[in-house]
Amino acid sequence: MTTRVVAIGMLVALLGVVAAFMAIALIGPRDGPLSADTGSALIAREQDMGRWTLQAQLALAGTGAYELDLRFVDEGGAAASTPGSPTVRVSSLDHDMGITSLPIEPVAIGSYRAVGSLSMEGRWRFQIEMAGDQTEMFVTFQR
Repeated sequence: MTTRVVAIGMLVALLGVVAAFMAIALIGPRDGPLSADTGSALIAREQDMGRWTLQAQLALAGTGAYELDLRFVDEGGAAASTPGSPTVRVSSLDHDMGITSLPIEPVAIGSYRAVGSLSMEGRWRFQIEMAGDQTEMFVTFQR
């Protein structure tokens, strides 16, 4: 009888630990720049660009700060070696403010990052170009 009680207790404890890990995995982290509490938005885009597929994510915080992550992959989904860095330009669709080229940092093979801040509210366009192929991402920024 004592053995059964101990076995049931261990099973309950194990199920409790598994449930806790599942809850953490489903809820995810609650801090950092992408937290919904900060009023941020995450926009993702996947686009064929020549020999590669671009996987782009734009994280925009309620302050206007953004982080653009670009990842180029081959047909098998592996990181692709590209002939150079992509070109990214940002422009306002609501105001004639010109076009700004963003500095791009290589992060890993086929991965790049740009960070910056939108100067005012409104609709913005991010133009991404690599080896003659181009795509665009659009975002509306409101404080």
